[in-house]
Amino acid sequence: MWEFATKNPFEALLIVAIIAWAATRPFSYAFRAYNRRLRSQNIVAHGWPPEHLDADGNAIEHDNE
Repeated sequence: MWEFATKNPFEALLIVAIIAWAATRPFSYAFRAYNRRLRSQNIVAHGWPPEHLDADGNAIEHDNE
């Protein structure tokens, strides 16, 4: 294995990068799923948008005339 890595450094680095990506993917998906669930629960509990924001999240400006 070390012979291959010294003879082909780019390919070895690519293999290491792919293995690292594959190893972290389940954690990334789990975090994303938890984040979406938590966001959904917050929207249900508090509503969206808040009274001081429009649907895009921009602040509502009132004309005082």
